Amino acid sequence: MRTIIIAVFLLLAVSLYPVPAIQLSGFSFLGGYYYPEREDKEISYFDRQDIRFGITGLRSKPLVFEISLNYAEELLRDRLGLYSLFLVYQTADTWSGSFQIVDIGYGKPSEPFSRDLTDPEYDRYRLGNYRFQGIRFDHSLSSQFQASYRIGGNSHNTSIGTATLSFLLDPVTLDIFYLYTGRDNNLNKTMHSGGTELLVKSRCIQLRHAQSWQHLSSTFTTSNYISYGELLWQITEGLQAGSELFYAEQLRGYRNWRELSFLTAYSWRKLMNTVQYSRTETGNLKTARVTGIVTCSLSDSLSVGLNTGIHIPQVGDNYYSFGLQVKFNEKFPL
Repeated sequence: MRTIIIAVFLLLAVSLYPVPAIQLSGFSFLGGYYYPEREDKEISYFDRQDIRFGITGLRSKPLVFEISLNYAEELLRDRLGLYSLFLVYQTADTWSGSFQIVDIGYGKPSEPFSRDLTDPEYDRYRLGNYRFQGIRFDHSLSSQFQASYRIGGNSHNTSIGTATLSFLLDPVTLDIFYLYTGRDNNLNKTMHSGGTELLVKSRCIQLRHAQSWQHLSSTFTTSNYISYGELLWQITEGLQAGSELFYAEQLRGYRNWRELSFLTAYSWRKLMNTVQYSRTETGNLKTARVTGIVTCSLSDSLSVGLNTGIHIPQVGDNYYSFGLQVKFNEKFPL
């Protein structure tokens, strides 16, 4: 059924719209891990391929259409799937309705904290990451207040509903949100969640903070609190420093979770050196990691980098990661 829907949208795009641009982006990592304490398998292989191809800017009033496909390598197979789809209907500046297939969530890290492609959270929302298929309605109440609503779901979370009220006054953006899912990501329980998301962005300072209170209920009831904060400081034109903190109380219903990291990034001409220290506490278990990434910008849309890391577990010897990562993002007007 999903394939038929995608095919219908593509046929509509080709027949009804001019095609102004093709968007191509990708994140690729090739490397491995070195475990000194292993006598029979000191080196293990690891790679990640995440390539996206899309059509953007398809407009024929009152409709706007965008679609993006995603190619990714999994453990035993390669997979090409739908990454996002937007079909927007808008006849006035104050409201719009759309059908969407997209990932949604809260607490998305900024680009400097997403440079390590070996991190499984590099491209995910920290306060819940949900696959959404359904209808979205946006309404501009004034120049400073906007409201949005979603209703839909997916095969795992079953039903999903959201309501968000946004306040915008430069340089501050504040969202107050409510999220409902028929099944939580980790436990087979209905979840009600509410929280706030804040962004303060000036020339030198960028502050992000998102927090959520989650209430899960079925045969038994549990509640938890999740928070993600990030501070990034532009010290000079070529030097950045920042920190981020993730805290979850009763995460997955049974333990607390804390992550703290510090980052510095120095750029000189086409080179950039990023160093990040991260520490994770899960209950009584503590781990740490130091990551260094040296990247070279070959153009405005393409960069290659050498990725190295030292992993410090609480139990056992340190182990190391190394590899080459490539990022590109290009738009081709037609």
